[in-house]
Amino acid sequence: MRFIDSEFLIELEGVESNRDYIQLSDAEWLLKEIQPGAKAGKGKNSCVFRATHPEGGEDVIVKFCRFPDGVSGGDEVLRRRRFVREIDALRKADEANLGDFLITFFESGECQIGNRKLLYYVMEEADCDLTEFLANNPLELQQKMLLCRSILRALRALHEKLGIYHRDLKPDNILFVGNQWKIGDLGFISYRDEDEDIDQPHERIGWTGLICPEALNKAFAGEAGAEFSYDCKIDALSGIYQLGGIFWYILQGNLPAGQLLAQDFRVENTNIFTGLLMPMLQHGKSRRPSAANVESKFQEMGYEFVL
Repeated sequence: MRFIDSEFLIELEGVESNRDYIQLSDAEWLLKEIQPGAKAGKGKNSCVFRATHPEGGEDVIVKFCRFPDGVSGGDEVLRRRRFVREIDALRKADEANLGDFLITFFESGECQIGNRKLLYYVMEEADCDLTEFLANNPLELQQKMLLCRSILRALRALHEKLGIYHRDLKPDNILFVGNQWKIGDLGFISYRDEDEDIDQPHERIGWTGLICPEALNKAFAGEAGAEFSYDCKIDALSGIYQLGGIFWYILQGNLPAGQLLAQDFRVENTNIFTGLLMPMLQHGKSRRPSAANVESKFQEMGYEFVL
């Protein structure tokens, strides 16, 4: 995992990672940078550190909301609400015993730094993300397909057990912990049965490399007028589109884009392209399979065991 943002806490009240202890819950923890010099941990809503307990034990990951209590302005308030929603979703996953599929949540709270209060939560530390794993572990086709199916099962748990749409699936958010593949970073989730929409007008939801057509519509064509009608709802089938792109990335190391033809897919088993990937990567949402149907396709092709 590639996280760092020591400047964030330094700018607040002089707290310095790798040197100063910070009060979390009822104990003081030492914040440590992860791969010093990297910037991947500084997101729109949060900053992430490794934390070490002074009395020993395994390190954990602490994620701080970048917007303190009492912020004003619509954008800042919205981002803080997103962070609260992320904590709520992780707590629901913990209560539903979904630790085999989603990153394990330990606790959350509010941290006092100077005169500011920051929301935070604590989670387990992953061994690596999907990009790092593939770079360091050459896999045979059978192993790649079983890896894909493991990630599919994690997404199904999110959709079917919790009614949550991730909306930001990407290799950085697919994490390897022990011997399990898990989904992390729930900062852009929505609920299947939610009664509020906290997205901003024309907000781009999802990583550019795997953004689904309806997310593009939401960002750029949401107010096209009566002449046109576009699907702007990001839901379970949007996750299938993003997952199809992740499968493609696992299988041949690049991302699908444009009008895809069989010759663009370099894996010898063409049934994977025609029977699995192409249905998942359809522009029209109604043509994409459900997660259960994708699971059935794995079984038809003989990939019945999970890593």
